[in-house]
Amino acid sequence: MLPIDHDLEVLARLMQNAPYPVVICNAEGHVVSANDAARSFYGKPRNGTASKNWTGVAEVRDESGRALQPDEYPLNRALSGQVVNDEPFTVVHSGTGQTRKIRVTAHQLRDGNRLIGAVTIHRD
Repeated sequence: MLPIDHDLEVLARLMQNAPYPVVICNAEGHVVSANDAARSFYGKPRNGTASKNWTGVAEVRDESGRALQPDEYPLNRALSGQVVNDEPFTVVHSGTGQTRKIRVTAHQLRDGNRLIGAVTIHRD
């Protein structure tokens, strides 16, 4: 068995090098980690950005084309206890107007019974 700090380092490297955008927020909804694919995809999110404040970065729409309210974003849904499993969304980038169809999976992160955050994985 490897020491825990080695396991954490391996997980951090896997996340950073994942080909899909991965975003992690803390229990308060502030981004604490986003891999290079996420930063490239969104142009943000920078660490510390509140997940409810991404409206300046991109508009997220459901499958019907309706713009989501911040509480409906997958990361915020995961924080509230919902599981988002490979759901389709459309992202319209605020700066470029570029539209991309994506599928998102999101889950809570827990330490025992304590909520510590949420994670999303996006793919197009």
